[in-house]
Amino acid sequence: MEKRDLCVSGFDAEKDFIEIERTREFVETARLVGEYIKGLPLTVEQNDKLVELMIQHTRAAERSGYVAAIGAALFKTL
Repeated sequence: MEKRDLCVSGFDAEKDFIEIERTREFVETARLVGEYIKGLPLTVEQNDKLVELMIQHTRAAERSGYVAAIGAALFKTL
């Protein structure tokens, strides 16, 4: 989401967050991805980097969803 799409005074998506509970589907797909990664011919360093990038991507997606939900809730009530 671009900054021009949503402007919430005092809200910083990098610092303001909620704890997100994982669904069964999320846990199961994470397990499947982990099993698949274990079978790849990666060095320990490559594996660690891949997992780190996946975690960063998941967190970015969560922040995007959070910002979108807050924006939708705010604009719906206006």
